[in-house]
Amino acid sequence: IASPPPHRSVGPSLGYGKSSLAAMRKVYGGLVDRREAERIERLAAGLSQQAPPWAAQYLVKAAPVAGVFGALSQSLGPRIYQFYLSLYRFYKRLPKNAASCLWGLSLCFYGGRYPLALAVLEAFKLTGGSEMAMHLETIKETVEQVQ
Repeated sequence: IASPPPHRSVGPSLGYGKSSLAAMRKVYGGLVDRREAERIERLAAGLSQQAPPWAAQYLVKAAPVAGVFGALSQSLGPRIYQFYLSLYRFYKRLPKNAASCLWGLSLCFYGGRYPLALAVLEAFKLTGGSEMAMHLETIKETVEQVQ
């Protein structure tokens, strides 16, 4: 049985140079800023020097993945935030009865997960879900005042 090939980074920050430019474009794609991915990869690789010896090898292996995910989250994060912010604003404009009706309609499509969805909602309410929403509003107002 042949052993798998050794793990190699495709980023130039770990010494693979310009010869892997095509491979980098294939891995990074159009959504990820290559320079930012390389910067985060170098940070993750540098972190491995300060880690315990048993964890250092895993951090070095995970550095390219951390670079790509870090850069991807930086490029997609604001878009995802804006999407959920628009959903929240839409929810806040709805009358209470309409929001309840939409929740009930969505439960119709849960199938066998219906009891689980109800249990999650009730657990959220019992553990302070409405208070959490109030505190998140306070944090949002404070952040807006600071800006």
